[in-house]
Amino acid sequence: MGLFLIINTLLLLKYYRILILPLFLSIGLGFFLVKEWIFKSLTKSYFDRTVFFNKSLEIIEDNVLFGIGEKNILKYTVVINEVKTVLIPHNSFLKELLSNGLLGLIILFCLLGYLIFIAFKSGNLIFQYFLILVLGLCLIEDFLYMQRGLFFFVFFTVFFINTGNRKNLI
Repeated sequence: MGLFLIINTLLLLKYYRILILPLFLSIGLGFFLVKEWIFKSLTKSYFDRTVFFNKSLEIIEDNVLFGIGEKNILKYTVVINEVKTVLIPHNSFLKELLSNGLLGLIILFCLLGYLIFIAFKSGNLIFQYFLILVLGLCLIEDFLYMQRGLFFFVFFTVFFINTGNRKNLI
């Protein structure tokens, strides 16, 4: 949420300075209205994710090079508040390391690195901010493994690459 706020503020500073005050007023009001829910949710979410993270690191220690495979992740469980639940890494990089090992993680980094290179080479500010948000999201969620997350990533990546190419053609 913080990264999203920073990037939106930067965009507003660059293009729409007059909208900064309404943005922060609406954020302040919204935070005031749901602050108890936010703190409760973040506390529970943080604890759950540390349990998932530690279990994932234990599995990775034994399977660093090639991972354990996508479907095999579901065979592992963790206990959170005396409830047994399936292992969900909540981190795209950690899930890639679990699924496909170091080899898969290197391929993912190469793909993301290439897209970052294209974004900065083209000078497309919105594409750059989009990729920064995606990288931040990859640290807290494994959205690339869900159909809607993959569609979101591919759709907007192709959209930004093509809009950048149009500017170069005109």
